Amino acid sequence: MSNKNPAKTVYFLGAGASNASDFHLPTMKGFFQARKLKNADYENLSGFIKLLLPGVSPQDVNLEEVITHLALALEGLGASWQPDRTLEMKARRELNQYVVERLSIDEGKKCKLHLKLMEVLSNNDRNSVLTLNYDQVVEHAMADKVPNLYDRSLRFLSDLAIYPTAMISGGIFHTQHPDDVGKGLYLKLHGGIDWFYCP
Repeated sequence: MSNKNPAKTVYFLGAGASNASDFHLPTMKGFFQARKLKNADYENLSGFIKLLLPGVSPQDVNLEEVITHLALALEGLGASWQPDRTLEMKARRELNQYVVERLSIDEGKKCKLHLKLMEVLSNNDRNSVLTLNYDQVVEHAMADKVPNLYDRSLRFLSDLAIYPTAMISGGIFHTQHPDDVGKGLYLKLHGGIDWFYCP
């Protein structure tokens, strides 16, 4: 590689990066807490989990498994005799709320480890970050260090993405600005609590 064309590095972050952060966010298994699911706000979500995995303790339930089963049920797969999907629809809304509650961090708070990573990224605008995490730990750290990386992010999501209650149909772009081609990107492969989903 010549100096005119610096190497491109892609950093791949999984749940361990958020769990090891200063915020100690939960991983997929252990995401659900029995005491939180007893809250009336999560009555349908709790009921769906009990139907899906009878006798399994909430802390042993994997978040991705619940998301997958809810998505399949809402797509019409599974018990076709069921006349409607009211439980699943309510459980999905409650799941979104639950995920946001579990993963939210105070605005302006930053993880020291993630800040160090952002300092490395800020030295080369060809570096990219791919993450499977729904939380905002990376975004908070990059706000001061590499804000242009977040601006270049491609914010289109799959139908399994976590999304806030407020949905938008515009403002999502699917292609890069010509000036950004060849530069690094920030991609949240599973979506996130601050990203939007367009049906």
